[in-house]
Amino acid sequence: MVNLAARWLDESEFENIEDYGLPLIPVAAESGVEITKMCKKPFGCEFTTDGRVYRLSVHYNGGSYEYRRVR
Repeated sequence: MVNLAARWLDESEFENIEDYGLPLIPVAAESGVEITKMCKKPFGCEFTTDGRVYRLSVHYNGGSYEYRRVR
């Protein structure tokens, strides 16, 4: 996720956010997670598991990244 977030930071004007979910789909599926939406600001994704919806986001803090689970 951090690598994708860094790439998005550089390429957001030129690339489709949905393309960033493609490498996450197989990894998520192995854990029984379905990615339902990619998010631009902050970078991350919404996903479902066990009938619940969550959002995972990656925040850039001027030199480091941090993950946050929103819901």
